[in-house]
Amino acid sequence: MHPHILRRPHTALAAFLSLGSVTVAQENGGSGYSIQRNMSYDKFWEHFNFYSGPDPTEGHVQYLPKEKAFDLQLAANYDDTGSVYLGADSMNSDPKGRESVRVEGNFNLNQGLLIADIAHMPTNECGSWPAFWLLGQEEWPKGGEIDILEGVNDLDRNAVTLHTSEKCIVDNSTSGDPNASPNGNTQDLSFSGHLATKDCDVNAADQGKNVGCSIKALPGNYNLTFPDLNSNFTVENITRPPGGNPPTYGANYNYNVGGAWATEILSKSITTWFIPFPDTEKINWESPDISTFGKPIAKFTSTECDFEQRFKDMRIIFNIAFCGQWAGKEWESGGCAAKTGVGSCNDYVSKYPEKFRESYFEIYDMYWYEKGGNGNSTMPAPSGSQSSALSSTQTTGAPQMEATQPGAVPTGPPASESSSSSSVSSSSSAAPGSPSFEPQPQPQPQRRRRSLVHSSGRTYKW
Repeated sequence: MHPHILRRPHTALAAFLSLGSVTVAQENGGSGYSIQRNMSYDKFWEHFNFYSGPDPTEGHVQYLPKEKAFDLQLAANYDDTGSVYLGADSMNSDPKGRESVRVEGNFNLNQGLLIADIAHMPTNECGSWPAFWLLGQEEWPKGGEIDILEGVNDLDRNAVTLHTSEKCIVDNSTSGDPNASPNGNTQDLSFSGHLATKDCDVNAADQGKNVGCSIKALPGNYNLTFPDLNSNFTVENITRPPGGNPPTYGANYNYNVGGAWATEILSKSITTWFIPFPDTEKINWESPDISTFGKPIAKFTSTECDFEQRFKDMRIIFNIAFCGQWAGKEWESGGCAAKTGVGSCNDYVSKYPEKFRESYFEIYDMYWYEKGGNGNSTMPAPSGSQSSALSSTQTTGAPQMEATQPGAVPTGPPASESSSSSSVSSSSSAAPGSPSFEPQPQPQPQRRRRSLVHSSGRTYKW
C-alpha cells in the first residue's frame, strides 16, 4: 500500500496564495481561457443544490437533502486538504436502498472549459454507479448529456459518452484494439481512446438502448512508484514507467491519487483530457493552456450534429447511484452475481454496507473557464504561512486523518450556504471528533492531496 499523499498548493497559484485571499484579474493565456466560476473547497456549495427525489435511473439509492447529508457526513469539506467530500453510506443495511448524494449545479454551462481535480472516486465495487457528468436543461435527451467520468460495477476504465436525440452521429474513426472496439477500423490519432459506438442517439437502431456515442480510455497499465519512507519526499520523487497509460477508473485510479478531468465544449467539438497526478501540479489554473494537456482521451466531432445546439445550458452533476438501469441490468451478464455470490444487485447493495467504504468522491480544484470576459475570481489563501511551499513537518488546518476513514474532520458549507431551516449545528453532546457545521475561525488551508495511508501508519507530507 502506498503512502498518504498530501499535496502542496498548485505552483501556478503560489504567488497568490502567499498574499491571502485576493481578487485576481486573469490574463488570457495560451488558450485564452479565464476563470468564470471557482468551485473549489468551501466555494463548492454555493454553486450546487442537493437533489433528494427518486433516482431517475431507478437505482437502489436514497438521495439525501443537504441538511441530512451534512449531518451524516456524506457531504463535507476536508479542512486539512481544502477538498470536497461526497460519499455514500457504508455503515447501515437498508432494504430501501443505500443513502447517498446527488448534487446538481445551479448555473448553466455553454461553450468553455471545465476542469475538476478528483483525487478519489467511488471505487469499482459491484453494484456501484458513480458519475461526474453534464446535463442539459431541456427534456432528456433533447437537451444533451456529457458523461465525463462514469462506470458501473467492476469496470476498470472510464468511458466518455454523449447522449442526444436523433441525427447526431460523430465522425471519428475507431480503433482495431480488440479490447475496446468490435469494428476493427483505423485509429483516429487526435485522441488516445477507442470509439466503441458512434451514434449519440439514445434510441439508435443498431446500438443498445441509451448507449449513445462513447469513447473508452485505454486500460491503465502502471502504478506510481513512491520513494522510500526514509527518503526526502517531494513530488519530483514520484515516478512512473515512461509511456504508460494512467488508470482512469476505480481502485487503481485511487491508488494513483487520481487526476484532473478537463472537458472543452465548442461548437464543432467536445474534447476530454485526463491529466494524472502528479502532472496536475503543472496545470496553469489561472489561465490553462490546453496544448499542455497532452493527447485527449476523447474528442468528438461531427458534420451532422450541431454541438452548439445539442449541448447547451448544461449543469454539472456528481452522483453515486447503485444498481438501476445499468449496474443492475448487467449484474448477471457482467459477472457480479458470480463474483459476489449474491443473486440480486439490490440485495448486495442493501446487505453489505462495508463493501462501499470507498464509495466517495474527493474533489480538489474545480473551475469553469470561458474565453474573454473579465475573468475575475477570488483565489483562496493558505493557512498560517507566507510561503508557497511546505516543509516535511509543516501542517495546516484540521488534524490530518486517514483517507480510509472518509468523513474524518470535515466541516459543512459556509454559513451563507446553510439553509435557514437547517437543524444541523455543532453540539456539546457530539461525540469526540464529530464535525462542526458552524463557521470555523481559521483561515482557508493550503490544498494538499490525500490518499491511502501507508501500512506502517506513517505518512508522507510536503
